[in-house]
Amino acid sequence: MFVDYPDISKAIRVFHVVLPNDLSDSQCLVDISVKAANYFTSQTPAVLVDEVFVGGGALPVELSYFDVIAGPTPISAIVKWQTITEVNTYCFFIQRRSEDSPYFVDIYQEKAKGNTLVPQSYSVTLDRNPVTPTNTHYFRLKIVDLDGTTRYSGEARMRFGVPKSPEVSEPYPNPTSGTAVIEYDVSRECLVLINTYDITGKLVSEWRDPNSKPGFYKYIFDGTHLASGTYVVSLLVGDEGMAKRIILLK
Repeated sequence: MFVDYPDISKAIRVFHVVLPNDLSDSQCLVDISVKAANYFTSQTPAVLVDEVFVGGGALPVELSYFDVIAGPTPISAIVKWQTITEVNTYCFFIQRRSEDSPYFVDIYQEKAKGNTLVPQSYSVTLDRNPVTPTNTHYFRLKIVDLDGTTRYSGEARMRFGVPKSPEVSEPYPNPTSGTAVIEYDVSRECLVLINTYDITGKLVSEWRDPNSKPGFYKYIFDGTHLASGTYVVSLLVGDEGMAKRIILLK
């Protein structure tokens, strides 16, 4: 069953995917990628998916965002998420899988607030379950209610190590109704300059880091204050220049 509703601030369309309660974790694998707070399937990029819901009962915990960023050491990560509401929620399990495995494993448990209509922010630094610093890993939340009902967030990707060369991803989601993410790699310390222009060539935003360190980064295009239209994001990473087009639909 699909519950379809519009999320004006973050998505074109958002679906809750509801699965039977008797499926195992491995049977509930859904091809979902999480990009910042936006979730989409690779088969249908214009459709966004925010949670996998296993079992009946109350509506899922509403997630405002779920993301993973680099931790204080090369083999650690910081997992962050925020709930809008929580209803009879018992705990969150942070799960992880490597790039070459389809199976998630529990690596950390965080107690939930239980019942609240007030947004709650969570942040967990994972340094006791180190990762291989040259691999890509995927994280997600397993959300467990007091009655045992289980559901899952989408996946968040985290890459570790030092890139071999500067690269820039395609914006996602694209088109977007609010925000979009562009991932870029820095292979050596250098200037990073990111400018956004409207279709007439007018500069609408500028961001720079004069001494960006080697690593993997995410730039968030914020179109919440902009009019619908086509925008060009120009990225200068060291001596490499690239441009990406983003379509904003409101």
